[in-house]
Amino acid sequence: MEYPIWHLTTFGGGFFIALIATVHVFVAQFAVGGGLFLVLTEQYAYKRQSPAVADYVKRHSLLFLLLSMVFGALTGVAIWFTIALLSPQGTITLIHNFVFAWASEWVFFLGEIVALLVYYYGWTRLSRRDHVIVGWLYFLFAWGSLFLINGIIAFMLTPGEWITTGGFWDGFFNPTFWPQLVFRTFLSFTIAGLFGFVTATRIQDDDERMRLVRLCSLWTILPFVLMVASGWWYITGLPEPQFTIAIERSRRVAQFLRDFVVLSPILVLGALLLAVRLPRKVSFPLALVVLLLGLGVSGSFEFMREAARKPFVIYGYAWSNSLEPSRLAEINEQGAIASSKWAPPGLKVEDQLAAGEFLFQLECASCHSIGGPMNDILPRTAKYPLVGMDSLLNGLGRINRSMPPFAGTVEERVALATYIVEGLHGKKDTGNIPFEAVDLPYDIPPFNPADPDKGGSQYVLLGWNNLGMHCISDSNRNWVLLPPANDIFAQLVLRGDPPSVVTEGVVMEYAVEKGFETPQNHTDFWQYAHIIFGMDKPLPEGIGLAGNGVNGVLKPAENGGIFEAKLIPVVPYPDDRPFNPYPLFTITAKDEKTGAVLAQTRVVAPTSTEMGCKNCHGGPWKEGNLAGISNETGYDVLTTHDRMSGTDLAKRADACDANRRAILL
Repeated sequence: MEYPIWHLTTFGGGFFIALIATVHVFVAQFAVGGGLFLVLTEQYAYKRQSPAVADYVKRHSLLFLLLSMVFGALTGVAIWFTIALLSPQGTITLIHNFVFAWASEWVFFLGEIVALLVYYYGWTRLSRRDHVIVGWLYFLFAWGSLFLINGIIAFMLTPGEWITTGGFWDGFFNPTFWPQLVFRTFLSFTIAGLFGFVTATRIQDDDERMRLVRLCSLWTILPFVLMVASGWWYITGLPEPQFTIAIERSRRVAQFLRDFVVLSPILVLGALLLAVRLPRKVSFPLALVVLLLGLGVSGSFEFMREAARKPFVIYGYAWSNSLEPSRLAEINEQGAIASSKWAPPGLKVEDQLAAGEFLFQLECASCHSIGGPMNDILPRTAKYPLVGMDSLLNGLGRINRSMPPFAGTVEERVALATYIVEGLHGKKDTGNIPFEAVDLPYDIPPFNPADPDKGGSQYVLLGWNNLGMHCISDSNRNWVLLPPANDIFAQLVLRGDPPSVVTEGVVMEYAVEKGFETPQNHTDFWQYAHIIFGMDKPLPEGIGLAGNGVNGVLKPAENGGIFEAKLIPVVPYPDDRPFNPYPLFTITAKDEKTGAVLAQTRVVAPTSTEMGCKNCHGGPWKEGNLAGISNETGYDVLTTHDRMSGTDLAKRADACDANRRAILL
């Protein structure tokens, strides 16, 4: 709210931060491990009195100088530039709270620059002893920079006691400071070995090249084993909320964790292959492939760390869009537009598309791009109508905990939903079409209990449905939430003083009204019921789960006094019109011996498929543009569950459907 955010579309969503930071961190860690690699390999050359190895170290130091000092410095500045534009609140918080640490780090970085320049240009100007001392000085300065930056980076995920105290040391020596420092140190040594492979391919002497390749393999593999161990220490040292996100709940973290787990052994095998099988034949392209595997391992760890703190940029203090939780109530009351110091003059929430576009930049663009390569908002929101999009925004931070809650008024939330649905997708949402009941003919016959010609009878028949409006889901190809299954009850009372309940010598029949007799013609429930409910064989068409059809006989209930028919498979789709959620049943009580009608009544068995799953899961209505869960909607329910919970329901549904079709053929 305090600072304007870089207005981005295609390359929003943190694309530049992710691209620059991943490469910069890889090179920066090479700057640490590579410094130790240089000085130890130089000492190794002197000890073995090997001019070839010494010459290799000298040439390697040129690559090291260009990458770590020139390229590393440029990408470091680029990171500051991008985070200041895309996450100003997080950036200013890091500056204000760690100004002493940043100043100290810049001193160490200056020491790195001076020492590296002296080291590179001192090959012929300094004695061996002095040159080695300068190399050690460079490594100490580089590791000191890592020490200081590590505290700030770890703070963003695990600020610890700083949230309540605001103290410098509480934030710097946070809960993951030491495990992350050890992890990054060993990772730096591994990366140094990977870069060593690349330059070792240029050595002409076969024996020296083989010796250097195997030395680089040791630099790669041994620190890697220690890195994995310290990585476990790091993961288990996370506070409970962050650990839960990183290990149990976040699918994004799980994806990067899989990348890390898959790439790590491949990296080790590549290093072993170069050392054992191909030391004399190692080529530059092969060494470069192993180096890129190292970039993948390093990058997957960085993405895991970033994803584990979502939806925060500083966990518990500032969300990814720079809004602060402490100001949420104030913003909700005043409005996000009114609270923003850089809102366009005269912008009104009534101008929904303009207001929504601004709110998108304010609250969404720091993470989501529009048609871009990272976190593209378009495929994530393509299925939503306006009501679904508004519901999604309303559930952010509560149902969807990986995103910050929407900050602003209800009107602003609707404006943002309108901008996404109409402005980005070009969909003019007309809303849901309500069901309009059709007046049907009815008659109320005359009734006089003493006159048989006017409906009089010595019996009274009562009928009812106990479910109210029974909702059923008809996306049976994919899943069943509630099957077609309505219950009807009846009771026959003999008039008298006192009246008595008739339970014997009577047959109680029920029949659905005309047009509802063939539910199997209007739903595919019977094609999939045996699969979904684990039956040995398919249900007979038109017969429900309890063995009843839409016409039949009510049976005496166990508790006595009433008759019942359970799980009648009535659906709201009559033959003569697309939708009617109020089917009528006629109940007839007959004398068991003579078949004479004793009494008759009608009861409604409400049943509907108007559950609005499509509002969040997309797809059309199944019937009449006002009811029913289409297969498109039902399938999205499965894929959403798979995405959020790591299941394979959609795959299993496809397999079941394929098996069913094969049986039919």
